[in-house]
Amino acid sequence: MNNVEFISKLIDSLAWPFTVLLGLFFLRKPIRIIISSLKMFKYGEIEIKFSEGIRQLEKKVNSKIPSGENTQKISLLRDKVFEIIKISPKYAIIEVWNEIEVEIMRILTAKKIKIDPSIKKKPIKLAEKLFKENIIDKTQRDIIVEMRKLRNEAAHYEKAEITGEIALRYLDSGSKTMMSLNNK
Repeated sequence: MNNVEFISKLIDSLAWPFTVLLGLFFLRKPIRIIISSLKMFKYGEIEIKFSEGIRQLEKKVNSKIPSGENTQKISLLRDKVFEIIKISPKYAIIEVWNEIEVEIMRILTAKKIKIDPSIKKKPIKLAEKLFKENIIDKTQRDIIVEMRKLRNEAAHYEKAEITGEIALRYLDSGSKTMMSLNNK
């Protein structure tokens, strides 16, 4: 094999990988946007998970609900959830949601709002009742609906891999939501 054949074979074997790398370089921004919108990507043994739902919830909560001081109730919830996260981040999310449900019922009871017994165990309908009674605004109602959706995803989808970080982010959003409800 002479030098010309060697160079020809070298160029031939490197052309395809070089083209792919060049394409990835020029398409890195659109690829990043597509990847960030995925919740999960799996190919063979490679599995990439994204917490887009939590990220959207955090954006909504942080932009619409002002930060306030932690109440004793919120501090106790945080301590309790930190302990649960060590055992199961998934159950930590469920616990945060349970506390939001309790807070919704507390407000309805404190405001002496009549509740149809058929909706007593339906937190979204209870949140809707708070909204119709002008106790919470549309943003708070929408956040509660989103939190319920994420809680259901964590609780009912076995393939939903919930990390401690995701549970802490849910806790943070849940705490802010509860503080905003406490102000009502």
